[in-house]
Amino acid sequence: MEIQGLNRFIRTLNNSSNNFNATYKAINHYGTQVQYDNKGGIWMCQYQSTSQEKYPSLVYYDNNQIARYHEVMNNRAGGGFRFNKDFTRVIISGGNGNVGEATVYTVSNDANGYPVKLTKEFTISMGLGNNITDYAWDIADNIYAVSYSKEKLVAYALPHTANKVVST
Repeated sequence: MEIQGLNRFIRTLNNSSNNFNATYKAINHYGTQVQYDNKGGIWMCQYQSTSQEKYPSLVYYDNNQIARYHEVMNNRAGGGFRFNKDFTRVIISGGNGNVGEATVYTVSNDANGYPVKLTKEFTISMGLGNNITDYAWDIADNIYAVSYSKEKLVAYALPHTANKVVST
């Protein structure tokens, strides 16, 4: 989503009376990243060194711009996050609040397909410094991460049975 579109989206949310803004404060866009899902909704992740209930760092909006899910977590500088191809997993920079780490979660949905829970699956020490800014998943659910602190690209193959991660 281009910056003008994101700003328009945020202005619409901040000026609306939907269920998110009836409860939560306005969304900032420092370190904010968005990703459309396969149902027309939007996931938004914003950098929060100390997240609070009124300032959640991860929010899901359906295609009617109604907030259906939010998560309070201390993600780190860069605010990087990315879902895999079928939106069953997400990786978030510093999901535990630790600099230089990324956390992989599985996503559980309700009967209508809206997210209801993130379950921690893995925590990875990325070796990329503080500013992991973007991720990508390949078809085999391998993860690629980039950082402007270290100016590196790394690849991780997630385990399928044992809790071991291979780095190349």
